[in-house]
Amino acid sequence: MRGNTYPLILVSDPDALLSDPQNVAALHERTFRVITEPDPIALRYQVEQARPWSTAAPLIIVTPEPVNMLPYDLWQQGHHVELALHELLSGL
Repeated sequence: MRGNTYPLILVSDPDALLSDPQNVAALHERTFRVITEPDPIALRYQVEQARPWSTAAPLIIVTPEPVNMLPYDLWQQGHHVELALHELLSGL
């Protein structure tokens, strides 16, 4: 594993912080693949097309919902991250 990278990262992003094209481009430069797909069937298709996941080519799945709303098999395997302004800026 390179640093703190996981093969599958599930991100709850209710404030769409990762929707910025510059953020996505920076992730792509670091070999991360990003999927933001609200349709569950299209999401499953894109996830399967992105296999295999590895620490060398990790997959990030971004959802505006809590990560436990994603399919269980993904939720079970993935590293969970919450990007919410109220969490990031709680001291303000």
